[in-house]
Amino acid sequence: MRLLSRLASLSIATQITGIVAVSVPLGVALVMSGLYFFADGARHNPSTAAARIAETSTGGLWHLILAPTVLTVSIVLVFVTLLSVYAVRWIIAPLSEVAAAAHSFGRSPDDDRAVSRSGPREIAQVADALDDMRTRIRALIDDRTRMLAAVSHDLRTPLTRLRLRAERIADEQLRESMLNEITRITRMIDETLDYLREDVRSEGMSRIDLPSVLQTICAEFADVGHAVAYQGPARLTWTGRPAALRRAIANVVENAVKHGSAVTVALHSEDDGAVEIEVADDGPGIPAAMREKVFDPFFKGDNARGSAKPSGFGLGLSIARDVVASHGGTIELLDRQPCGLIVRLSLPCETF
Repeated sequence: MRLLSRLASLSIATQITGIVAVSVPLGVALVMSGLYFFADGARHNPSTAAARIAETSTGGLWHLILAPTVLTVSIVLVFVTLLSVYAVRWIIAPLSEVAAAAHSFGRSPDDDRAVSRSGPREIAQVADALDDMRTRIRALIDDRTRMLAAVSHDLRTPLTRLRLRAERIADEQLRESMLNEITRITRMIDETLDYLREDVRSEGMSRIDLPSVLQTICAEFADVGHAVAYQGPARLTWTGRPAALRRAIANVVENAVKHGSAVTVALHSEDDGAVEIEVADDGPGIPAAMREKVFDPFFKGDNARGSAKPSGFGLGLSIARDVVASHGGTIELLDRQPCGLIVRLSLPCETF
């Protein structure tokens, strides 16, 4: 066992060279041994040799040509089998573990799954590089979090003072105008900081009832006068990040009510446990050429929708896509007939 572990830790090139160095001479030795015993038997038994020659003259090539050929092919097959076992056991299996660890870390930077260093030397080097990369990424995330906290504090403090001073302005029209602008700037800062925060990935996973979440979102928009309705099953549990998912769906619904008069939020479940959430509106829709662009941060889709009332800061769909991607899902924009847009959020049965 100790010898096998030492061999497994060698480089891939060394292991392949060793297999070739052992298998090829072994195959040649076996073939030569077979030919030698065949010739030796013919030399000690002339009658048998004459019979074999007679068989050969009548078309029996098995003992003279086919037998060595079959033996050679068998040795080659053994050699290929050894290489295949090597590839599966000492290369593919460790690489699969490294890929799983990298995939998990991409979904959640707080994941501390250990990366196996078993296998050839190159696999161990990849595992060490992945561990070093995870350490540096965590440090960058911590630095960004501290920076955002400082920016949030430094920006909110002067805005608060400005609001207090604006409220003491005697001119009512000027006061309302200034307060509206301060509110707009505050919302812009809040939305930008929310987009840059890592809370989406740091939130823990839990079981949630998707119909309850969707019905609550629809009720909140309906309470302020929007025609938003839910369609789907009464109960459907799913594992995800509740606050992040709620925020993503609310952003999509908010974008829909801005451009349509009636919005439908539909929930569908698949046989494999995956779910689809569709937010459909009856607005002007989005041209196909603009559908990927609307997911870019700070891109406003009002021009794409043909709206004369620009609103928002162009982060709603960007946040929604990031949340869906963090759950391992996809988001796409589809045409709705006869008019309107369908935003489809496809979520897998399990997330990491």
